[in-house]
Amino acid sequence: MKKYRFTGQTMKYDGCILCRIESLIDIPLHNIKAGDLGGWLESEDNLAQSGSCWVDKTSKVYDNARISEDALIYDNAQVFDNAKVSGKAKVGVDSWVYEQAEISGSAEVFMEARVCGSAKIFGHAQIFDGASVKKCELKGFDMAFGERRITNWYTSRRRPENVNPVFIKGPVHN
Repeated sequence: MKKYRFTGQTMKYDGCILCRIESLIDIPLHNIKAGDLGGWLESEDNLAQSGSCWVDKTSKVYDNARISEDALIYDNAQVFDNAKVSGKAKVGVDSWVYEQAEISGSAEVFMEARVCGSAKIFGHAQIFDGASVKKCELKGFDMAFGERRITNWYTSRRRPENVNPVFIKGPVHN
């Protein structure tokens, strides 16, 4: 059974023709009801018909980008190039995920953050408040925030019980 359909409404954006989607079923995880308008896709390959993944009415997914499982793209976010967002990950509030970046698990990218290159963000990691992450791996409970630029940073920390999250402060460059 299909989860969404294209409405026939189109827009030109960044050299692509994007089509608006409409939910055909309720998606309780994201408070979506059948008939709710969704966001903009270049093709059906951008958003899986299975799972509870969704692109809200202000967001765009295009090129070869792929949203799957229970992921949510919201509040004017963009996912493009060959980026992938899966699991229960969320990308929102004017953020971009692009190039070959992958967001998964329960990771969140929001508040004008940028994740690109070969970055992999997963677990409960959060990238927000204008942070820019490229060519790195953040997982567990790591956070990048503020006007930070993080590249080539790898971490494998696990969050023990009753320990605060790791905050990555300041720029890390090649």
